[in-house]
Amino acid sequence: MSPSRLVDASWAEIQTIYESGDKTKLQQLNASRRKAGEEIISALIDSIDSDALCKRAETLRHGMKCTVNLPSANADIVGGRNYHGSILFDDGKVWLSRFRLPNHNSPLVEERNFDRRSEFATYRFLVEAAVPVPHVYDYADDEDPSNAVGVGYILVEMLPGKPLAWHEADQA
Repeated sequence: MSPSRLVDASWAEIQTIYESGDKTKLQQLNASRRKAGEEIISALIDSIDSDALCKRAETLRHGMKCTVNLPSANADIVGGRNYHGSILFDDGKVWLSRFRLPNHNSPLVEERNFDRRSEFATYRFLVEAAVPVPHVYDYADDEDPSNAVGVGYILVEMLPGKPLAWHEADQA
């Protein structure tokens, strides 16, 4: 199987590669997936109006100036479903901007918007229930004409700590 075809491999083919333990094929598969992921993230980054995002954050912080950082696609800022940028305010406070990653089996826009609103409402509910979760500040839907950022997002408090990196985890 050629490296360029690995990203289009069936689940059974991918499972066979994993089970084989063939380091060359595993490296090719991972490189192929990484490249495809980087292309998706680069397209997402290109669709985000970071000036509009900064302006929205500054409005929510009553004029506190900020800088938006949207890391390149190869940075360690991507989970299974979301891409995260940071918003650094002049007073040192940091927010995360969470954007849903598009993919070949993404739900319809209405479902993505429902998921985002549900996530926002869940955070709010957990705060009311005294569960320690990050504070959520704002959200916007995909394809909403009033959303100048260009894509749907959630703005959430950045908590201290280290992001989970599955590739660094052990089985303990």
